[in-house]
Amino acid sequence: METTGRKESEAVQWFWKLKSLVEKVPGAFRVYKLVTSQTGEGKLYTIKRGPMAGVRWRRYNRLPYWYHLGLYEPQQSSYIQTHLREGETFWDIGAHAGYHAICAARVVGPRGRVIAVEPTPAIARIMREQIALNNLRNITVLEQAVSESEGEVTFMQSPRDSRSSAIAGLGIDGEAIQVPCTTLDHLLEQYPAPAMLKMDIEGAEIFALPGGRRLFSGNKRPKHLLIGVHGDEARRYTEDFFARHDYRLVSVPGFDDDVTLVGVRED
Repeated sequence: METTGRKESEAVQWFWKLKSLVEKVPGAFRVYKLVTSQTGEGKLYTIKRGPMAGVRWRRYNRLPYWYHLGLYEPQQSSYIQTHLREGETFWDIGAHAGYHAICAARVVGPRGRVIAVEPTPAIARIMREQIALNNLRNITVLEQAVSESEGEVTFMQSPRDSRSSAIAGLGIDGEAIQVPCTTLDHLLEQYPAPAMLKMDIEGAEIFALPGGRRLFSGNKRPKHLLIGVHGDEARRYTEDFFARHDYRLVSVPGFDDDVTLVGVRED
């Protein structure tokens, strides 16, 4: 059974890599969105495979098609399942509809905590619904952005793909709204420190990471960082951030190093 599960996991990761390559072909993403956004709106599914097997998921056509199939970003789900432990805390900065937050909540169990941060109001509502469908009481949803200071920021809601919405000034076109903004250190004052932190905020990582001076100091800083990087500047900044805060940059099978940087704390 273990061999079968490993082979299935490898097959899913190869599929995701192939899908990501195909989407880079000019016009392919538009065709993909057209095809995958025509059916299933509002239908309730039970995921059949992978770390999310058994999760109930309501399909919305504005979301990535692969969520309800359990095929979305399998390398992230596998890393969370492998390296997170029962009773630990997971922070998901840019949680979108809660797919990885729910994966983490199942791993850490009732003694653990998941802090899921998502500034887009409509997507945060969907995340709360997915959490309620699975009766998970260890996830806290925060409807706000994360940057280097607290207050309010202008947030651009992308009409093309809700995952691409971001703080204004990062080249994202769309509807501008005002959203509350917090910092990583302010979150640390309110919630347990994370053993693992995932961040995927479309380039705003260069603003959010500096707001965690206390979070990333000392021997209680997160053990694992999964940081989505968007552009060469963000990649260089994040690599330097890892080095300055004693995180070893690791290459993990299935991860595209141009998209996500994985850092492991050096003790």
